[in-house]
Amino acid sequence: MQYNPNALKRITLERKLESKPEKVNTEPEIIIHKLGSQDLVLFKQLIEIFKDSFDGQSKKEIDEFSLNTMLRHTTFLGFVAIQDNEVIGGLTGYEIRSYYKDESEVFLYNLAVSRKHQGKGTAKLLMKTILKFAKEKGHSKLYANTNINGSNAVKFYRGTGGIEQQVSRFIYKLK
Repeated sequence: MQYNPNALKRITLERKLESKPEKVNTEPEIIIHKLGSQDLVLFKQLIEIFKDSFDGQSKKEIDEFSLNTMLRHTTFLGFVAIQDNEVIGGLTGYEIRSYYKDESEVFLYNLAVSRKHQGKGTAKLLMKTILKFAKEKGHSKLYANTNINGSNAVKFYRGTGGIEQQVSRFIYKLK
């Protein structure tokens, strides 16, 4: 039997046509934006997502002066996920300088995605962004806390490469 390259191309094409179609992402693009001193409106939208996402978070309005002060603070970190000109999630954290070593670390304070946008990879994209940012800035570690009972959060941090440590945290309520 003689080799026929056209027959081989036809078989390959027929197999491609028989295979399942690729899943096409129809969701609009998500843009990650680092909050700066001019981003009060975006920060307020993120705060509303935090209020909706976390039990026990204060439901009272946070004054704009406090938010503006935070946005201007050099150690404050904030990233928002924007889709169709709407904040759909974000995170906040702080850069912390160590006095034991000549290094710094990042403490992740809050990370949340609005309920209707959860399960679509936005939190992973935010986590990837903060990890890349921290690494590029030369930070040695990133810390993230969650409730032990927050099983979805525990699974998320494990799934994004976090190494779980058993620690006790003590809180002193001062107000």
